[in-house]
Parts: sequence; C-alpha cells; structure tokens
Amino acid sequence: MSEFTKLITLEDWAAKLDELLAEAETATRSRDDAGRLKLGARLRAFASESPATLEGTSSLDKIALDAASSLAAAVMDESLARINERTAEFKALRKTAEAAAETTIKHAREARFTRAQEVLKSLTDAATALRNFDDAFRDADDPTFRKKVADALKVLESTRSTLAGITRDGQ
Repeated sequence: MSEFTKLITLEDWAAKLDELLAEAETATRSRDDAGRLKLGARLRAFASESPATLEGTSSLDKIALDAASSLAAAVMDESLARINERTAEFKALRKTAEAAAETTIKHAREARFTRAQEVLKSLTDAATALRNFDDAFRDADDPTFRKKVADALKVLESTRSTLAGITRDGQ
C-alpha cells in the first residue's frame, strides 16, 4: 500500500507535498545523500500517483518533480565536489611521489658517478704503479713475465677508458 493511497482532496495532497518538502529540506541540510535520493523517488511517486482528474494536482506535481530534480542535482553536485577534492589530493600525492622518485634517481646517479670516479682513480693509480713496476724490470730476461705485465696494463687502460666513456655519457 502506497503512502498516497489515503489522500483524497487537494488539501490532502498539498499537505503531503508539504511534508515531503520539509523532509527534503532536512535531508539537504544534513547532506544525507541516501535520504535525498529516497525523497526524490517519493516525490516522483507523488507526481505519478496524484489523480489527474483532481484540479490543482498538476501544479503540485510540477513542484514535486522540480524538487526531486533539485535533490538529485544536489547529490550529483556534492558528489562531483568530493570527486574533485579527491582528484586534487591525488594530484598532490602524485606530484610528491614523482618528486621523491626524481630525488632518489638523482642521488643514485650521483652515488654511481662518485663510485665510478673512485674506480677510475684506482685504475689510473694501478696503471701508473704497473708502468713503474714494468720500468723497474725492463732489463729482466723473462719475456713471458714482461708480456703479462704489458697485457695487464692494456686491460687496465682499456677498462679505464671504457669506464671514463660511460661516466662521461652518464652524467
């Protein structure tokens, strides 16, 4: 049984509409989305169940339907506002995360560069020491030993050259 079944006169229908509008106002003030949507449905039911043969109900129906539309619009507007707030929060969070990631990447690059510079210095020092060692044993009669020293020096210099190129390109 509908809440509108016992309404007979225009005054009954007007009183019921007044009751529904008061509930709608309360739901709107309290920002009760579910209540506003339920009241919107009740106002639309009011308009569909009011007797077309009773003079004056069409004006009441228009008010009920306009109120139902206003309630739905208020729910959508507030939902949109909340969505916009969450979107702004998300954008700020993403910006913070991107900045942190960029800082982390920058620090990692700096650390790699520093380590590479240290290795380059060590390779240079090792090559210098190996050259000095080779100079000290220039007169040695062991050609195999001298070849191994020369090969080691080539490997050190090649590795140093490659690392220097990577370091230069990676800055």
